[in-house]
Amino acid sequence: MSDDKSLDELKQEITRLNKKIEQVDDWANSIYMVLQSALDYLLPECPQAREKLNHQLAMQTEQYEQMERNGQTHTLDGIPLERFEASKKLYRHLELLGVWEKK
Repeated sequence: MSDDKSLDELKQEITRLNKKIEQVDDWANSIYMVLQSALDYLLPECPQAREKLNHQLAMQTEQYEQMERNGQTHTLDGIPLERFEASKKLYRHLELLGVWEKK
């Protein structure tokens, strides 16, 4: 009987954690969308910020793509590949919008 109870408790905990993961993912996506919208508006009006952000995002995009090509999951410093993904997406999005030239 206690094994059944433990299994039920584990299933409930897994369900709870899956819901929490979905909530955090939705929150992160909404933050990304707000940032993207703000930058779409602000960067064309501020060349200095556009140049600095372009440089930073381009470097992070290159890091991501290089790691992906090499099958790396972490940098030598232990930074996970996923940490660079949002930068890559934002860089490519702004590139498509013409905020900076395509490379």
